[in-house]
Amino acid sequence: MKSLYIILLFIPFIILFTSCEKDEPSKVFGTVSVYPNNDPVSDGRITLSAQIIEQASFNNNFQLIDNVHTNSSGGFEITFDPVRASIYRIEFTHNDYREKYMEFTSDNFTLSKQISMQVVVKAHLDVHIKNQNSPSDSDEFRIRIKGIPNVCQDCSDSTFSVLTGAEIDTTLTYQIAGNDEITLDYTTTDNNGEIFIETIYSNPGENSLTIYY
Repeated sequence: MKSLYIILLFIPFIILFTSCEKDEPSKVFGTVSVYPNNDPVSDGRITLSAQIIEQASFNNNFQLIDNVHTNSSGGFEITFDPVRASIYRIEFTHNDYREKYMEFTSDNFTLSKQISMQVVVKAHLDVHIKNQNSPSDSDEFRIRIKGIPNVCQDCSDSTFSVLTGAEIDTTLTYQIAGNDEITLDYTTTDNNGEIFIETIYSNPGENSLTIYY
């Protein structure tokens, strides 16, 4: 009977102790650098969100967990209470760089994830195509951009743009990476399929090229 009394006496303390235990905090950390020289990117906004599973129900909307800014070394760290999530998303934004995001999953309730993200400087190229002769409906002008780095998620792709007739006299705008070398391939019906190549160095911000047809 005395033993039972002692056990009953300690039950409240056991409950109190176990209720105070918490899971280890989750953490997402890493660095952001710029293509192509890998210099650190400071003052970039890092936003972490997740598709959170609550009470066995799935929500495909990303819910904000937290956001921070990168330090002078391009580093960041987000620490948060663990959540059950199907997908995590980390997004980078900055006035001088193109936006980028990464998604990942975790099999563990408590997350510890290291991220290495490479971004590109914002730039665009205006290609002015000037038709020096009277346009004909049979005229065709094909042009594409090459050399865009894979790390750029929202840059223009290398698909040919095909212009015909009067629409050849126009301006095309390409979204590109700054501080990089890019190539333009173009051909017309006047040159029997010969491909002309223009290579330019893209500066941050606005870039311009004129092609006379």
